[in-house]
Amino acid sequence: MTELQRVLFADDEPDIRTILSLSLGTVGGYAILSCTSGYEVLREVHGFAPDLILLDVRMPNLSGPETLIALRKNRMSARIPVVFMTAQSTLGELEQCLIPGLTGLIVKPFNAMTLAKDLLPFCALRAPSRPESPNSLHTESGTIARQSAEFANCSVADSGLNPHRLPLLSQPENDPNGIERTN
Repeated sequence: MTELQRVLFADDEPDIRTILSLSLGTVGGYAILSCTSGYEVLREVHGFAPDLILLDVRMPNLSGPETLIALRKNRMSARIPVVFMTAQSTLGELEQCLIPGLTGLIVKPFNAMTLAKDLLPFCALRAPSRPESPNSLHTESGTIARQSAEFANCSVADSGLNPHRLPLLSQPENDPNGIERTN
């Protein structure tokens, strides 16, 4: 497993960036770089050289998925694990977040006190050095990676997985949609 030391994150909400800074920097002890947009991530990623990138799904101008696509096209950032953060809560909305090249997904609100530790498993899930096609997601190992690949390439109904057990790292304790937390 690659050691997690440097985390770059992007969210357009100042309050979320503050929480992430405290959670990952102060509590987790990681070197962090906070970005306000996908464009800023693309400008800063090579100079900062993160071990993991955490992206908000819905950012203005360049969304998390659009940023991920750009990161995967560049040889310098193609294998950095990318985890999305989203406030989406319905099964359909969550399924739309699972795109090729994605390492993991965190549902807001997340537990700020455990987030730094919760990100550790994602660091080992590097993207392939050369994706076979833009419509396929391949990762080297891990249950979350396998489940994400299945969700990225087919609908929940066709996945063979329990549609109420999405590969989520974190989510609200009392989720009204009945999606269970899997750690």
